[in-house]
Amino acid sequence: MGLRVETAKIDHEIKVGAGLSLNEWANLVHPQNDGYVTVATKNAAGKWTEKSYPSGVWMQKLVRHKDLSCYVSVNSFFIPKRNNSNARQINAFYVDLDYYKEYLSQEDVLAAIDFLVETERLPEPTMIIDSGRGLYAIWLIESVPAKFKTVQKLYSYIEKYLIDVLKDYGSDPQASDVARVLKVPSTYHHVTGKMVKVLSYNEKHYTMRFMQQWFNDSEMTDYDAEKINKRKVSKQSKKGQLKRLYNLYSLAVARGNDLIQLCEMRCYEMSGHRNTLLHIFAYQMFLVHNNYHIVRSKVVELNNKFKNPISTPDLIAVVKTCLGAYESHREDITKGYNYRNDTIIKKLAITLDEQRQLKTIIGKDEKYNRNNNRRKALRREDGLTARERAKMDVKDKVQELKEKGLKQSEIVEKLGISLSTVKRNWK
Repeated sequence: MGLRVETAKIDHEIKVGAGLSLNEWANLVHPQNDGYVTVATKNAAGKWTEKSYPSGVWMQKLVRHKDLSCYVSVNSFFIPKRNNSNARQINAFYVDLDYYKEYLSQEDVLAAIDFLVETERLPEPTMIIDSGRGLYAIWLIESVPAKFKTVQKLYSYIEKYLIDVLKDYGSDPQASDVARVLKVPSTYHHVTGKMVKVLSYNEKHYTMRFMQQWFNDSEMTDYDAEKINKRKVSKQSKKGQLKRLYNLYSLAVARGNDLIQLCEMRCYEMSGHRNTLLHIFAYQMFLVHNNYHIVRSKVVELNNKFKNPISTPDLIAVVKTCLGAYESHREDITKGYNYRNDTIIKKLAITLDEQRQLKTIIGKDEKYNRNNNRRKALRREDGLTARERAKMDVKDKVQELKEKGLKQSEIVEKLGISLSTVKRNWK
């Protein structure tokens, strides 16, 4: 089964998702009306068929059939033959995300992309497309001629950078060449039978130069395909890795807010603790923003509110010191300033009354009180029977003693209950 057996015309005004019609999507991907565009299909038996058409007619050659996947090249060619040497116009960068191979859900990956964009580790994709099995992230750019080797070399470097950033979410290191084809929205995946659709479109078009700025030219050689990590991991470890990524970011955000709250509570009178607080605050901001200029601006803003701010040279020295620690942390997560709450509390002399007004910089006693109050509130809301309440009371007591550091055998002795009861209520 190939292109020639499907002659029914596709309605080019059909909606493909994110408010776009197929015609609008096609004009976005191929804005230049010159050169050749390749259209291809693949059936359930794995048979591949492709042909290149003039840019003005390729849309009429698209195929929609549940037993076929239909593809189109995102970049165009000088002659009707799809390969890198014939590339004419470069219109987009892309990453193919086979997240199902990494034991992740689509929601996991979409949230991860939002996180990477928000923390300025990745430019926001112009489109994200559900391919019927995985995802495509596409960055549309102002079209550039592809005939120069230097342009194609730069394209390859940027592609490999994007793939490397998204490697933990199933990015395909083999799908990086300028002649690649991608599935067409409103057509189907030949294996799953699901329709390909656009999940998001933000109208952002970039330039090649802008995309280049996301990595250091001196590091181009670090993005060789064979260096991209291809390790296989279990579902548990992959989920854990994703969770740690978010926890690190969310903790830094919460700590940054707590430090500002602490300054407000003390009316920005931080004598004896000012430099230490700025140091801790700057490092948290690096974990959040991953950008020297943004962090410096945030620290300057906070310093200017102090009744006795430090000098500009000293402030810049603090930020640069934290930058060095942050870069070490990025290379090895065990390095850098991995502050514990009790360390921050001790360094800044945060009282128990102050901790009660903070979100996350709290000691064990305040954490215990919050957990205990939360459990009591939940018990009141649940409307438990007397027997259920008694069981919950036992569970609360086990948890309270566990949080205080008691072992299971010590809890058995203290509460006068069996070891099996303690184990049952331990987690």
